[in-house]
Amino acid sequence: MRTREGSMSTVVDVHCHVFNAADLPVKGFIHRLHLRNAALGGLLSGLIDTLIQGAAPSFEADLGRLNTLLGGGGGGGGGLEGLGPAPEESFEHEVDVAVAELRGTQPELLTRIGTALAEEDGAAGGLEGIGDATRTARRAVRWVKLFGRSRLDLVAELVRVSGDRLDLAVPLLVDLDSGLADRSRTTQQQQVELFEKLSRATMLGVLPGAGKARLHPFIGFDPLRELLARRTHDVETPLDLVKRAVLRYGFVGVKVYPPMGWRPSGNAADGRHTAQDAAELDRIVGDLAAWCEEQDVPITAHANNSNHADPGFDGYGGPDDWLPVLAAHPRLRLNLGHFGGAQQTEPADGWPWRMAQAMAAHHGLFADVGNHRIHDPAIRAGYAETLRSMRAGAATRSVAERVMYGSDWYMLALYPDDDLFLERYLTLFAGFGDEARDAFAGRNALRFLGFDDPRNRNAQRLSQRYERYAPANVPAWLAR
Repeated sequence: MRTREGSMSTVVDVHCHVFNAADLPVKGFIHRLHLRNAALGGLLSGLIDTLIQGAAPSFEADLGRLNTLLGGGGGGGGGLEGLGPAPEESFEHEVDVAVAELRGTQPELLTRIGTALAEEDGAAGGLEGIGDATRTARRAVRWVKLFGRSRLDLVAELVRVSGDRLDLAVPLLVDLDSGLADRSRTTQQQQVELFEKLSRATMLGVLPGAGKARLHPFIGFDPLRELLARRTHDVETPLDLVKRAVLRYGFVGVKVYPPMGWRPSGNAADGRHTAQDAAELDRIVGDLAAWCEEQDVPITAHANNSNHADPGFDGYGGPDDWLPVLAAHPRLRLNLGHFGGAQQTEPADGWPWRMAQAMAAHHGLFADVGNHRIHDPAIRAGYAETLRSMRAGAATRSVAERVMYGSDWYMLALYPDDDLFLERYLTLFAGFGDEARDAFAGRNALRFLGFDDPRNRNAQRLSQRYERYAPANVPAWLAR
């Protein structure tokens, strides 16, 4: 893919994940991930118990691999045994073995998973017996087993399914413990330490399988945990850790998740919170936004009406919730992740249209297309028309400069042909012209991150990080 000037355009995945099951309360997360399909959510959650059972590589295990690589033992992936990524064929063999074992011990589970997943695909009528159900269920088995892989191997897989085209990947950490009333095995501090080294290994070019891709992560932040920390007067609060992650550990943004049970604005007293707590939640979001605005730190928020920790949180984090925050902090860069979701037809008052209209007034408002179901030809064609209409409309044409590529991998690995997601979206945007495709593929994301402007504090901090750790490897996409 080349620009008009002939130089290779930049591809940025602004919304991806390479955490594993140790980094989140995985059983509750998966169960709620498919809250609108309770059968599938329950089945996938049970599959985690059957296949993973706490077997994901620990913080200590991956830290040891990274320390060896950063200490010179890995030699760019050709050194000590076990430092390179697990071969893809080896992983696929593991998946086949797991499917075979389930077919022998729990054939009814495979059938139920295959049927539920086919219903999710909109193709349940196409299943023709146990063989078809098993082939469909294999996707679920493979997806679940990704949660059990090393974070280093997940980076290599992300790069592989993207066709080795990624220049920059932005893995988003999440803090979901409060919303899911559960606890991750790996603490937020441990994740910060681990992902700093994972990022640095890509800067130095010593992370096996990463190719040319650089990783620069966002830290997760939960206002509910911040609320508890303020109530108990903790010495360091989650917001303090966010600041330390950005200023000392090289993180380049913050990820938040309103469907866990809080709103960006307008929190109200309910069965969980007093009026005082609700007002404090509004202040917490304002404190985060004020600091991020001052320091040029972008925020990505889950912004599809999905994945609620509780059905009562339906609608939390929609575009209207964010408008008062953007009005109070006009220089804030905010990415509404998932852009409200992709549908075959989108009502005029749906989240995507309201986001597109808000972009005209708020120049720091962006959106990404992560986890869209464009493997479905009907959804892909209908969504292309929605985007075309937005780009042509006077009130919504700002989407041309604000919509970014983001995969939400490996969440989308449950869908068919997840390795075609990038190619399908590049082809879709190429229909609007090469400039549109290149803006979507990377240029808009670099502007959201601030990496196209040498005066931007986020770009300056990253430049200083390269000067300290990898002065010979400063990427061309980073303005200096």
